[in-house]
Amino acid sequence: MKHLKKYKKQIIGSIMFILMFLISDLILLLLIALGLDVESLSSSNKTLISLGISLVFPIILIMVYRKDLFKDLKKIKKEYKSYLDYIINYYTIGVIGMVLINLFLQYGLKLGLAGNEESVRNLLIEAPLYTFISACILAPFQEEMLFRKVIRDFCKNKYVFIIVSGLIFGLMHVLGTASGLEYLYLLPYGFLGSMFALMYVKTDNIWCPIFIHFFHNTLLVLIQLKVNGII
Repeated sequence: MKHLKKYKKQIIGSIMFILMFLISDLILLLLIALGLDVESLSSSNKTLISLGISLVFPIILIMVYRKDLFKDLKKIKKEYKSYLDYIINYYTIGVIGMVLINLFLQYGLKLGLAGNEESVRNLLIEAPLYTFISACILAPFQEEMLFRKVIRDFCKNKYVFIIVSGLIFGLMHVLGTASGLEYLYLLPYGFLGSMFALMYVKTDNIWCPIFIHFFHNTLLVLIQLKVNGII
């Protein structure tokens, strides 16, 4: 029992990673078992079901990590001024690095648009409200909790943490949408993810990367909504 208690955070973190991959399928199976024919629903009802499913995992994360989240929220209210330099500097470096790497991949290697980016843009046109909530609020929260907070519990060395966090963050953004050289798109995502990890190391407050991730995704989504004439 003492041995398990010593690795409590790592065990909980491992469960969270497994849930991330399985939670949606488990809920869908439950709905089917309850007699709900999802495929027969209207598109608006399917969107509502998808949104409901998307809310489950962030709620679980809040429940599991509520003490740490509330503690860090209190800290950010008191110490936000001391965090601003880290947030602005590392976010700026992250965005510049991400843009430069993307330019090299798209124009140097002629890879075209990243598959993940293309999927989000298409979904934004089909279901703008759902995509906005998912991409701007839910995804940044759960990604920062998993790829920063949980991975930090596994990686005590800050340099290892920054590299591993960035690589896993980048890889998760290309899995299922990339093939061949397109996997190189993990580099721009990974670079930004590493800057978020560095921000977390410097501030020791998970809300710092969460808030800037909210801002980053919201800005990109608003630009796409404007480009597509939705707003």
